[in-house]
Amino acid sequence: NETIDDLLSTYHFIKKNRKHLFAIGLHITTPFPGTELWDWCEKHNLITGKIDWSKFNTGQISILACLSIEPKIIEKIRLKCYCMLNPNYLFKAISNKIRKSLKRLVKW
Repeated sequence: NETIDDLLSTYHFIKKNRKHLFAIGLHITTPFPGTELWDWCEKHNLITGKIDWSKFNTGQISILACLSIEPKIIEKIRLKCYCMLNPNYLFKAISNKIRKSLKRLVKW
């Protein structure tokens, strides 16, 4: 199980080496049905009856596969890492959230 210290170590590594990094890929561990990780998540009651299958990718938390870190903290550190290398990433992330919210409102 990853800890906050593990996440912060990754952040500090990226910060220290950002002049040498062109791009990074930070992915969120995602359990998929039929895998050992899925079984582990079931064993630890991390899989609920209602699953949003549209979130099943490594870019967002679909099912939290970690007992030691809150989802908000994972997202916050991940965003800080991306923004450190590319300040435009924050603008894109906010724009996408607004766009998704507007789509939901229009469907309503």
